[in-house]
Amino acid sequence: MKFKIFGFTTDDVTFSFIDFYTVGHFIFGFITCLILYLIIGLLFNYPDPYGLCITISINVGLFWEFLENFYLHKKGFKFDDRRDSFANSLTDVLFVNIGAIVCGIISISGIITLFMWTVLILAFTTALYEILRRVTFSKRNNYGKNMEKV
Repeated sequence: MKFKIFGFTTDDVTFSFIDFYTVGHFIFGFITCLILYLIIGLLFNYPDPYGLCITISINVGLFWEFLENFYLHKKGFKFDDRRDSFANSLTDVLFVNIGAIVCGIISISGIITLFMWTVLILAFTTALYEILRRVTFSKRNNYGKNMEKV
C-alpha cells in the first residue's frame, strides 16, 4: 500500500493519515468537551472544569476509536467494512484531542465568547467536512459504493 497523508479518494479513506472523517473527529472532541463543560462547569458549578473536561474528552476519544474499529466494524458500520489503519486511528485520536483542547481554551473566556466561537467553529468544520466528503466521492474508485449517502 502506498503511504498517503491526505485521503482524497475513496480508496484512501481509512488508510491515509487524514481523510474527511478526520474533521468529524475534531467536531466530536469539540462537542464532547463543550457538553462536559456545560454539565460539569455550569450545571454543577465545578470550579476550574477545563482540565477535567479536556481529560475526559481525550479518554472518550480513545474509547471511541477502539469501539469504532472493533465493535462497529464487527457490526458492519465501518466505511466499506474496513478498519482504520494505525496511522488513521492515531490521527483520529489526535484530532479528537485537538477539538477538546480548542474548546477548553475557548471556554476559559466565558460563556458568551464560547457560544460565539462554537457557532463559528462548528459552521466552518461542518462545511469543511462536507467539502472534503464531496471531493472524496467525486473521485470514487473501487470503494465507497454504498457509503455516499452517509
